[in-house]
Amino acid sequence: MRGLRLKGEGKCYYHCLSRVVDRRFVLGDREKERFRKMMRSVEAFCGVQVITYVIMSNHFHILVGTPEVVEITDEELYERMEAAYPRMWVQAQRQVIDDYRSQGRD
Repeated sequence: MRGLRLKGEGKCYYHCLSRVVDRRFVLGDREKERFRKMMRSVEAFCGVQVITYVIMSNHFHILVGTPEVVEITDEELYERMEAAYPRMWVQAQRQVIDDYRSQGRD
C-alpha cells in the first residue's frame, strides 16, 4: 500500500518506484537501455540528479535529488531542452520565442 506523499523544500531526495501493469515481466535488455537513456534525458532537462537506480524486468526504483530552486537563463533553458528534444525542434522554439519578444510580448 502506498504511503503518504511528502514534498520537501530546498534540496530534497525522493525514492520513486513504478511497476509494470499486471506485474508482467516485459523489461528486457533493450527496454532497460531505452529507459536509462530516457531517464538521463529527463534528468538533464529537469535539473535533478539521479543518485542511484535499478531497473528490473517488471519495475524500477530511482533515488532522485532535487536542487534548490533557482532562476535559469534562457540559454540554460535551451541547453536543457536539447537534452530532451531534437536540436531542430529546440531551434524552432527559440525562433518562436525570439519573434514574440521582438514584438514586445514576453
